[in-house]
Amino acid sequence: NLNSYQEKEYAGFSIPILNGFDTKPNKGGVKRAVSWVTIPAAKKAIELLWESYQFARDYWLDNSKKIAHEDERNLYLQDINSILVNFPVPSAINPKAGREAINNSLRNFVYSVGYKLTPEDIKEFNLLNPTRHSKLNVGEI
Repeated sequence: NLNSYQEKEYAGFSIPILNGFDTKPNKGGVKRAVSWVTIPAAKKAIELLWESYQFARDYWLDNSKKIAHEDERNLYLQDINSILVNFPVPSAINPKAGREAINNSLRNFVYSVGYKLTPEDIKEFNLLNPTRHSKLNVGEI
């Protein structure tokens, strides 16, 4: 959600952290809280994505008013505060935030805004991912 980014101090450094949930390694798809080290640019990306998908959240919230039973409405809206929710298209019946939908949405978004990696992005990536050092290049999407 919008509050998933935070910074923690460690050994005199400010470390950017993303907090979220993971279901993949768990039997039955049970959610567990997880955190990942990220880069400071993630905060701006989260804010931008949140605003970009607000129209979808508004649609799903408005649509939920038609559901009379509170438990059904809450189940319907369980993913509404995800950063990326699916678009309200005819094939979508509720606001899911599945992995495939997120991957496709994020990839399409990055291409649509023409974002390219900067030297600062590469420096932070290499610092945070020493085993993947030099895997990214300036100007790549």
